Amino acid sequence: MSPKKKQHVNRTGVYFLADEHRKLYPAYSRMSIHDLIILLLPRWRSMTLVQRKPYEDLAKQYKRTRMLNNENVITPVIPSSEEVSFIEKNINENKFLDSYFSMDLIDIFKRNLFFVTFQIFCRTDDEDGGDYYPAEIAIMKYSFIESIKQEYFTIIKPEKFPVGYTGTAIDLSRETHQIPPFDFVGANGDYKRIWQEVKRVIGG
Repeated sequence: MSPKKKQHVNRTGVYFLADEHRKLYPAYSRMSIHDLIILLLPRWRSMTLVQRKPYEDLAKQYKRTRMLNNENVITPVIPSSEEVSFIEKNINENKFLDSYFSMDLIDIFKRNLFFVTFQIFCRTDDEDGGDYYPAEIAIMKYSFIESIKQEYFTIIKPEKFPVGYTGTAIDLSRETHQIPPFDFVGANGDYKRIWQEVKRVIGG
């Protein structure tokens, strides 16, 4: 029989709570860290922000250590991918502004401007894909001559959060936009329809 594949576990605050339980209580030491996280999730969700803070701090320290280790691998002369991306983005923005402001004023007033805003429930760590879980999108097409031409807004029903990120989503919701991640009647889970509406505003 082939050995069971080890399951990847996100090093979030609840991971370090589970790790503490494995060290303090022998009965838990025989459980896999993944199963123990599942067992402790209800307790994690009931904990206050103050109670969670020591474990969240450990998670942040772990991420900082990983980032420093990764940076040490990079040759100082060679810019990191983030630096290259930043430089390219600024070059492209400058080119766009140069071409935009060299246009005739009437053409500028006729041009479409797009305003897009998002709210999110959470973003996974880079090591877990760096995926965003959107909570809300609002998009508007506008021109100085015609004012608002197209617009779309919806609350987005999230897909299932990865293990260890549900608490993050709940906290971010409570502390920022206050869009509930679960059981929100007005949430839209039709991702295909949402994308169609976004394309309608952009190209309609």
